[in-house]
Amino acid sequence: MRPLTLLCLLTLLCACSPADESIEASKLVDLTGADLEVRSAILELRAKLSATPYDPGFHGQLGMAYEVNGFADAAMQAYQQAEHLDPSDAQWPYFQALLVAHRGDLKTALDDLARSLALDNDYAPAWLWRGSWLLDTGSPGEAAIAYERAAALDAGMPAVVGQARVALELGEAEQALSLLSPLLPNEAHPFVLKLLAQCYVQLERLDEARQTTAKIHKPEVLRWQDPRSETKKAYEVSVGARLGRARQALNADGSARVKEVLAELVDLRTRHPEHQGLISVLGLALLMNDEPAGALQVLRDGVDLYPDFFAYHVSISDIYISTGNAQRAWPHLDKVIELEAGLSWANAQQGLILLDRGEQVMALQSFRDSLLADPNEPTVNYYAGMVLAAQEDYLAAREYFERAVANDAEFTVAYIGLAQALTEIEEFEAARDALGRAEALATHADDVANAINDLEQRISESP
Repeated sequence: MRPLTLLCLLTLLCACSPADESIEASKLVDLTGADLEVRSAILELRAKLSATPYDPGFHGQLGMAYEVNGFADAAMQAYQQAEHLDPSDAQWPYFQALLVAHRGDLKTALDDLARSLALDNDYAPAWLWRGSWLLDTGSPGEAAIAYERAAALDAGMPAVVGQARVALELGEAEQALSLLSPLLPNEAHPFVLKLLAQCYVQLERLDEARQTTAKIHKPEVLRWQDPRSETKKAYEVSVGARLGRARQALNADGSARVKEVLAELVDLRTRHPEHQGLISVLGLALLMNDEPAGALQVLRDGVDLYPDFFAYHVSISDIYISTGNAQRAWPHLDKVIELEAGLSWANAQQGLILLDRGEQVMALQSFRDSLLADPNEPTVNYYAGMVLAAQEDYLAAREYFERAVANDAEFTVAYIGLAQALTEIEEFEAARDALGRAEALATHADDVANAINDLEQRISESP
């Protein structure tokens, strides 16, 4: 048999190259249900890859496009191929690590991340992920080293929070508390507050734990800047991805970018006039641009298309209430209650409307219906207490006021209401304590002072 020539060897090697396998496999991804923009973008990247199949950059770009548009398995294969073709680029194993971690396989994710860190030891977000995953897999000692490295690379608050998590895991609550305390401005991140509450629990400072927990109105995951992952956003071309960016911009930047976002949403709606999520976000953007009439029209169009989508009815109700047209809000509130019985907001809004009409008995029932879904909601408990106090049922009012302050330790007017109810049933020391807590909050000073005067007068008049 004649020996193979070098050219033949190269031909055979290329024929069975993983690059070709990746290209073939990528064609198996079913794009029929994808948005037109997604199909166009991915097909364009596939064409580039077919022309230059051994370019690691095109494999990586295709992987990013697959990932952000919902094709995780194909993305993983593309990242693996990019790493195979260019094992010196730290981003490809890094992206594999994030994908695998999202699936819950932290051990494999740590292995992938180790390959990335071996190539780029100075990328702070990688050390933050390493610390987090090591903690979650029960290795606080190694996690501490990772967070120390992240802190040395100026990772900032996320590194400090990670170090506090390690300290809590090791039972060192005082150390965790000293790390977290400097991170507490007036609006602390909910994740920081959660850890702070855990510190207080470990230290058996339970009142402070409850007060801190009451400040967490909406739990949030702690996130950090990740320039590598930011590059993926350029490939987010689906309607869902663009809506996600629009929501994020509206939430983060408020009115600063609302006109820009609104223009993009209007343009998007010309191509997707019946997209359910797009209608919701467009309505929000119009509201933020001080166009309630336009928002109402868009949302009414949404109701015509999707009459049982409760979020449209919530938004329409909110617009009518905020513009002083509660009567027109009422049927939409009824629809919300019909569709989402567990959503306490609609019952509470009906209670406020009834209270404004002077219909106290029906208002109280609406508040109680709301509390069936969310018994610890401070504001609704407060309003129920106020109605009962107006009806001179001070014992029942006391229970609602107590529940209000138990779930919001900074609810000054609820402390005042509680004190007034306690005064009426002649529990003067408890009333004085409630007003002391209200006074310490340093808000509603005139109301607190009037309540103190009323209390002292009642005490002087009592036998």
